[in-house]
Amino acid sequence: MSYLRTTFILLFISFVTLSSCSKDDEGPSTARAILEGRWKIALFSQNGTAVNDFNGYEFDFTDNGVVTGTRSGSPTVTGSWSIRNDDDEAQLLLNFGSNTSFMELNEDWRVINTTSSKVQLEHSSGSSSGTDLLTFQKL
Repeated sequence: MSYLRTTFILLFISFVTLSSCSKDDEGPSTARAILEGRWKIALFSQNGTAVNDFNGYEFDFTDNGVVTGTRSGSPTVTGSWSIRNDDDEAQLLLNFGSNTSFMELNEDWRVINTTSSKVQLEHSSGSSSGTDLLTFQKL
């Protein structure tokens, strides 16, 4: 009887331990990755059409939730960022305020994939306007 009880307890502990693993255990979390280094927008598309408005900008994400975009010859743009989980999906929230050049980035972007050198995101508005894609690539 003691052997059966010990086996059951070990199986229960193993089940609880394995079921508590998350997707972030398989690679870097988006928050950790994006804080390390400077980034550029490698892809921004709206409804399948590439948008090049952000070419040449370098983005720096700080641990206090500030994101800064700089480009030679252009004013520095400052906004906020955060990570949240919505229905077990990680989302990167970007907000550059009312800066008209960057308003297209003011969204709750669903994290598709994160590596140490690339963060791939998408946003669907839920209406007929389609899907936007955003990819940050480490410089």
